[in-house]
Amino acid sequence: MNETVNKKPSWWSGNWKWFVPVMALAAAIIAGLAIFGFVYSIFAVMKSSDAYKMSLSYARENEAAVKLFGGKIEPGWYLSGNIHVSGSSGNAELAIPVQCGAKSGWLYVEAVKSAGQWTILKLALEESGAGQRLVLIDRKK
Repeated sequence: MNETVNKKPSWWSGNWKWFVPVMALAAAIIAGLAIFGFVYSIFAVMKSSDAYKMSLSYARENEAAVKLFGGKIEPGWYLSGNIHVSGSSGNAELAIPVQCGAKSGWLYVEAVKSAGQWTILKLALEESGAGQRLVLIDRKK
């Protein structure tokens, strides 16, 4: 008695051609979202710092800065620099992109934290393409 057994092909052999690219795409999307979340959280922490808030507030209230940009100065999304805090002391060096209407530029900040209080040592506003810097604060260390 010779019976032929018809073997049904496995799920993998029939579906691997679409399954592998879908899993690779899903892994790429998950990795991209993780990287975006990491970068976003770093920017959120930097933007929530007192040094950032004080600097932006001072620039918005400074008459010369408002005159240079022609209105209310708004921060951009991207931010560069660093903030180091250890207990009641720390320091910050930031470059904050700013804009007002068609004008854009950078707000440069150097600040220190001592006894729990932030002090802005240097604050300068530079309009992109103009090549000049408006120094708002310049205190010696």
